Amino acid sequence: MYGLHFLKDFDAPFAMQQYELARKHLLRPVLGLVAVREFPEGVKETPDVDSGPVLFGFGPSASGFGIAATAINGEESTAWQLAKASAMVGAPVLKNGELRYTIMPPVGQAVILFGKTCLMKAPD
Repeated sequence: MYGLHFLKDFDAPFAMQQYELARKHLLRPVLGLVAVREFPEGVKETPDVDSGPVLFGFGPSASGFGIAATAINGEESTAWQLAKASAMVGAPVLKNGELRYTIMPPVGQAVILFGKTCLMKAPD
């Protein structure tokens, strides 16, 4: 879902078409939350270094970028489910009043922050 959050700025109808395709082929319910597949089901590809550890076809990077993509496309509930799933997978610990994700690299945390920022709305 990488890039779908920016596409809307250039061509909104095309962006929505691409988002719907990604939603149909990549978003899946998992354990009461939502995750994003690294590749559509049935596609035999090898994840690259940017994918992170892909487990049962689901990618943490894809799911992280999915937060922004779903938020930008008006699916706030799905975005929050992705954010919750990402937080759980990152193995959070609260130490000295600071939340840290023990198995999420800093770039992953930045992607999550970007997605959460997309969920924020300016007051009317």
